[in-house]
Amino acid sequence: MSARYREIQQLAAAHPVAVLCPLLEVSRSGYYGWRGRAPSRRQSEDAQLSVELKTAFEQSRRTYGRPRLQRALAARGHRHGERRIGRLMRALGCARGAAGASCRRLRRAGTMAPSPPIAWPNAPRHRPGPTKCGAWT
Repeated sequence: MSARYREIQQLAAAHPVAVLCPLLEVSRSGYYGWRGRAPSRRQSEDAQLSVELKTAFEQSRRTYGRPRLQRALAARGHRHGERRIGRLMRALGCARGAAGASCRRLRRAGTMAPSPPIAWPNAPRHRPGPTKCGAWT
């Protein structure tokens, strides 16, 4: 429901609210009630936790994933579930990717010159021809 209210809030500058509310199937009183309401306790906690999460992520040089960030936040006194931490990380764009450890390994390997092919002078070569078989009796 709040997505519809946010849509009305964005479009309210160009169109009257009295026209937008019936189009999005919400009541005008519901929209004005939503607009005047303070953020919920969960939204306030998420905002505070997002700041802590972003700080911990930057302190880890953008390498920590969700499990390590969750432990780092627990050490600071913020005990929250893994799904909540993951949801906030996705919302903040804190995915361990561009500067993560796995990408550093790939970057190092990608900058090295390819090694030359190894030539084995005495390597057995496959020779086409008849296959010798023994007879079973």
